[in-house]
Amino acid sequence: MKILYIVYSLEVGGGVENIANNFFSILNDNNIRCDFILLSNKIGSKKLDVEKRGSEVSKIDTFYENIIKGNYKLYKTLKHKRKLEYDAIHINLTCGSDILLVLAAYLAGYRNIITHAHTNGGHKIAFYIVKFIAYLLTKKQLACSKEASNLYYFPAKKNVIIPNFFDIEKYSYNEKIRENIRMLYKLENKKVIG
Repeated sequence: MKILYIVYSLEVGGGVENIANNFFSILNDNNIRCDFILLSNKIGSKKLDVEKRGSEVSKIDTFYENIIKGNYKLYKTLKHKRKLEYDAIHINLTCGSDILLVLAAYLAGYRNIITHAHTNGGHKIAFYIVKFIAYLLTKKQLACSKEASNLYYFPAKKNVIIPNFFDIEKYSYNEKIRENIRMLYKLENKKVIG
């Protein structure tokens, strides 16, 4: 299986970028190829890891300079990538105008479009247009919360809420790490709050 993932960058630090990296790790470990289109020139250190694992990374570094030209460049990139026959395209929605990414993908010939809503605030009337386009053009609609789902999507069976998609094993308590951090900051035998 092959998935094309559209995200702002692969830099670790942003919530959406962390989710993209976690998705990649899990999918890649299960022999699912995941290629990326980045909407910035902020590639981040993960690019090397991604490419070492056989994924392709394309970027549109001027995407946000002009929303019309940026979406046209995305459309052309997506059209060119159609020959790679992706099983799905995953698009993150962090603001209302991101629905244009869905429109570009649909016009480029993609039909198995999965969106993932990450925001729960915005102009309610404008989001009716977003909901309508998402309802018509997407196969699966993911959201990080019920509020994000309600803002971006009409109620439908294709809606799925995935709260905080983080690999919790990375953040599990580890006595050895605790000791190392305390030594590093000279906090042995001291009370630490936080």
